[in-house]
Amino acid sequence: MAELVIMRGIPGSGKTTWAKENYPDAVHFANDDFHMVNGEYRFDKMKQSEAVASCMANALGTMLVNNERDMIFVRDTRRRDIVVHNTHVKRWMYENYVKLGMLMGYRVRIIEMASRNLDEIRIFMERGTHDVPMEIVARMVFEMEYDPRATRVFMDGTVEDGSCVTKEDL
Repeated sequence: MAELVIMRGIPGSGKTTWAKENYPDAVHFANDDFHMVNGEYRFDKMKQSEAVASCMANALGTMLVNNERDMIFVRDTRRRDIVVHNTHVKRWMYENYVKLGMLMGYRVRIIEMASRNLDEIRIFMERGTHDVPMEIVARMVFEMEYDPRATRVFMDGTVEDGSCVTKEDL
């Protein structure tokens, strides 16, 4: 069964790196993709809602193509995993992905790149590639909602398994 993996975590926490290392053959989407202009990241706050919509449309389009291929070829084994990596600070920010993935027959996993202390958060900020201001990152840390379904991955490689999303979660 193909997976829909939803990555969450503050900027610099390693979402994209972890996703590409652990799901190299998956189709990857992120709001950040929308802000890439000629190979350069140019964040425009006024276009963030368009970025969110674009990411969702791209992921949904891939799910639909995979499902269409399944109908034509009867459970085509080429169905690809999909990874969406965004900060997803609040659960509502990714619940539509969860619901659509479940309805489309994906095994849905939520992976949170977690931190244990302020020192790790500082490291995340130093290695972040988008120069997100400290006050924005601090707000994200403070507002990050706990999701018991999420598998938490820590900087030292420790993993705390969460449960996969089930139909009862819908």
